[in-house]
Amino acid sequence: MVDFQNFNPERFAYAVEEASRGSAGIGTYNERSLHAVLKKYIAPDETFLEVPVGRFGADIARDNEIAEIQTSQVFRMREKLEHFLEYSHVTLVCPQILRHYIMKYDSETGEALYTRLSTKRGTKQDICQALIPIADMIGHENLALWIPFFDVTDLRPKMENRRRGKKTDTMPKTLVDEMYVTHPRDFLRLLPEGLPAIFTVKDVEELAQCSHYGAQGLCHLLTEMGLAARERRDKGAYYYTLIFESASQSSDGL
Repeated sequence: MVDFQNFNPERFAYAVEEASRGSAGIGTYNERSLHAVLKKYIAPDETFLEVPVGRFGADIARDNEIAEIQTSQVFRMREKLEHFLEYSHVTLVCPQILRHYIMKYDSETGEALYTRLSTKRGTKQDICQALIPIADMIGHENLALWIPFFDVTDLRPKMENRRRGKKTDTMPKTLVDEMYVTHPRDFLRLLPEGLPAIFTVKDVEELAQCSHYGAQGLCHLLTEMGLAARERRDKGAYYYTLIFESASQSSDGL
């Protein structure tokens, strides 16, 4: 299994190439190519894929290590995670998309026609909303999170009469950055510099230059994990403070 704390670009490029080679053309990728590439990167040997562990099947399992990939709806993982954590160490892989490139292709031939950059953007903080349902599990001695931040290519067939073709697949294009999380305080890395002692979601949004959705999720996640406290509400905005005892312990991991 891959060392999640040391990204291997050659191994990742090989995983992307293998996923592409497994398709007959652009139009025949499956809906889970991002998931497939991550599995190939983490464990090229298919012997370790889809392994029964207790009453659930693990995406990847080898020796005393399990890796689960969840590209969306992390809340659905809770029961499975609780079960796996009884057996071994688990790394939950939660990719976050930053930029989208749209590739139009001919639906009959699979030929790529053109690629353009979408106006749709994500931010690193956006991952926090997805993790709120498992906030109390982050920090478990047997749980780690690997969060790769990707630019991706969305594949869409070219339609007549300017109709918008339905996305048929998403392929990773570039790994922009990553986070390896073993403790709640690791998420303090997502807070911007210059944040006042008492801050709002809007403060985080403006200073971090992230989405409101992401700033809101980060504040909520830190609160659920006991790293921040919601002090008061004024004129429709909640005010937060970091819990200094927890925050001061973060210096070693940031």
